[in-house]
Amino acid sequence: MGLGATLIAISFSHTLLEVRIGCIIVGLAAGLYLPSGISTLTSLVRSKDWGKAIAIHELAPNLSFLTAPLISEALLVWLKWRNILALLGLASLFVGLAFARFGKGGDFPGEPPSPSNVKSLLREPSFWIMIVFFSLGISGTLGIYAMLPLFLVSERGMTQRWANYVVALSRVSGLGVAFLSGIVTDKLGPKVALGGVLLFTGFLTLLLGIVPGAWVVLIVFLQPLVAVCFFPPGFAALSRIGPPSVRNISVSLTVPLGFLVGGGAIPTGIGLFGDMFSFDLGIALVGIIIMGGFILLRYLRFPDE
Repeated sequence: MGLGATLIAISFSHTLLEVRIGCIIVGLAAGLYLPSGISTLTSLVRSKDWGKAIAIHELAPNLSFLTAPLISEALLVWLKWRNILALLGLASLFVGLAFARFGKGGDFPGEPPSPSNVKSLLREPSFWIMIVFFSLGISGTLGIYAMLPLFLVSERGMTQRWANYVVALSRVSGLGVAFLSGIVTDKLGPKVALGGVLLFTGFLTLLLGIVPGAWVVLIVFLQPLVAVCFFPPGFAALSRIGPPSVRNISVSLTVPLGFLVGGGAIPTGIGLFGDMFSFDLGIALVGIIIMGGFILLRYLRFPDE
């Protein structure tokens, strides 16, 4: 509801400063979702089904990669940008009210961050390993996605329109594969699933930077097909670190740091390599780094092991 109210407020803004302030509040409001959302979701299903439940949950962000620009383009035919933001704000308010009235789960208080429970998490080596894993997982999805159109245009000679079409269509296949990843997670365990995802995502990211000619289009479609499989085992593993009462804290500490590295530092690094050397080299190095995460799996431990 806070997100909806802020989007409506931005639709009435008259200066760039007002828009910037509104965007900051949008980020703050949206950031409240994931810790509570994952804690609520895992409270609704048995722990052995967490992989499948989180896989269904992860259909939403993957679908948004595809639908957000298409919805924007479609609505701009009839509406102005202000009207679109107001419409999205009203939709968010409606969803918030509907969940408050009909939603189930999440009716337990999470442990508020305090020096004691934060210290208990920080003393867990597995918690730090999960931060590294989420950084690598987000690098393989959002980090590569952010730089892919520029890479295809400047390094591989595609037109901007064709590059955007290729990148958008490459995200369609991830919708179904993410659910299969959840099934594999529940059958084999999150550690095995994470190992496979890190190895194959890293390898395909490496290929993205080194394959010649038209082969790059094939890798553009294959790489997100595997990379998107990270999140079901990733969240399932993260939910097993510490007692349920601090699950929201572990998510709220891990995910922002993962986005800071994978969605911020990694694209920036790829851009710097593109300026100084080549995008090919930058993307290939990211692939090697992602594969290197496999080594840390042997040190990942859960309390119930």
